[in-house]
Amino acid sequence: MAQSAPSAVTDASRPAGRDTLLRLRRWFVSINSILKTQALLLEAIVSNSKGAPDLITQFRISNFKSLQSVELELGSATVFIGPNNSGKTTALQALALWDMGWRRWNEKRSGSNASTRQGVVINRRDLVAIPVPSPKLLWNMLRTQSSSKDGEGRQHTEKQFITLEAQGIHHDEPWQCALEFYYSNEESFYCRLKN
Repeated sequence: MAQSAPSAVTDASRPAGRDTLLRLRRWFVSINSILKTQALLLEAIVSNSKGAPDLITQFRISNFKSLQSVELELGSATVFIGPNNSGKTTALQALALWDMGWRRWNEKRSGSNASTRQGVVINRRDLVAIPVPSPKLLWNMLRTQSSSKDGEGRQHTEKQFITLEAQGIHHDEPWQCALEFYYSNEESFYCRLKN
């Protein structure tokens, strides 16, 4: 008697438990990826050229992507846990943007006095940790400017800033660095120290 070929397994005939296992596996892979990214970003941010670790103890985020105003308490090891779309990756991207802004500022403007403190340009293509087709997508509600009318009916337009402020400890001394980012065009934006 000849045996027939086994039939192909279809999605409809697959046990429901297998779908659950596949979803859990994807979730664990996603969590693992986020934790690795967080560890790499924090390692890059908190280490300096001498190898002595700095520690960021507080990080404030204002007007960045989905985060209107957030304050994070950080320690030597921090894990972000929360449901999807709660801002975990956005907080890490804000740390990466602060780090890039700080490095770019130091490269271009270190040692300048207050009268020459202008923003340094950051191109969207330099944002490896935050890939975006337009810098406008970094601003909360996509608002890079706000307009208002004065008492005489004249329209005034003001820049909307992304503000990222880090506080921490370096060799037992407290430090603080606040950066402002403002929109320029579809390819770039500016970063400057906040006064």
